[in-house]
Amino acid sequence: MNMEELKIKESYCSLSYSEILADILFVIVIYKEDISRSNSFNTIRNAVEFLSIGEKVDVLICDNSPNSLDIITYSNNYFNLFYLHDSANPGISASYNKAAEFAGVKGKQWLFVLDQDTILPINALEQYINALKAGASVPIFAPKVYYNGLLISPCHFALYRGSPLVSINSGVHNLKSKNVINSGLLINVSSYQEVGGYDEHVWLYFSDFVFFNRIKAKYKKFFVVDCDLQHELSSSDYTNYTFAIKRFDYYCQGARAASASYESIGAYIVNGVMVGLRSVLMSYRFKKLNFLKVFFNRYILSK
Repeated sequence: MNMEELKIKESYCSLSYSEILADILFVIVIYKEDISRSNSFNTIRNAVEFLSIGEKVDVLICDNSPNSLDIITYSNNYFNLFYLHDSANPGISASYNKAAEFAGVKGKQWLFVLDQDTILPINALEQYINALKAGASVPIFAPKVYYNGLLISPCHFALYRGSPLVSINSGVHNLKSKNVINSGLLINVSSYQEVGGYDEHVWLYFSDFVFFNRIKAKYKKFFVVDCDLQHELSSSDYTNYTFAIKRFDYYCQGARAASASYESIGAYIVNGVMVGLRSVLMSYRFKKLNFLKVFFNRYILSK
């Protein structure tokens, strides 16, 4: 399937907000998080309230925490809540794949993916709906995502590495030399299934880049929504050693799995240099060699 063959409703421009939102399944992946404190949960609720549509939207909570939650206690006037719990913590890729399968069963055309720490503006859904009404035949609508004032998604992507853009205009863009992060993506369910979904071996870090590259193999363009999201980067914590070494372990695993997914010695080398340099930086910051050890064991020796 190519971009021109992508079947998207041509009548979105004539549909109401509630009719368009009925085509979307929102999924929020959480881990050891009180949903009531989740930025994503609260700001998407505020965005639904802002539209004053008088209808609830379908929201799936994928909870990878050790203990399950009583989802009934989080009911509100804006969400039809669905809940999937997996104490094995299979990773964000597996959760999104389960959500896409659920979306297919529910007859949804679109999957709106979120992690637990993304802040959406109050007019976010209005902007996504306007983008859909524009009628572009694309598999993905991506917001502009910022971290500490820096545009981190979409980003420039070359030699298996992402680098920040100074700015990007809203509208249709070529997929070539671009990449995105997961949170805030609106993905066509048929396209999701066409490319095989997320690679569950790349279960956290680099999962977005690997998935987007799968999209690139089938499609040529995507749409940048005129919507600014704020996102927290868990890999950027340089203050707590216990947290930092654990996240760096996950980061190394993700980089190694991503390299395997690309099936390229170039990816292995480029990612190895990038992760190796980060291990040196982290070892210097914490005055501990354990980051170098993790890099050696999780990336160099891993298969």
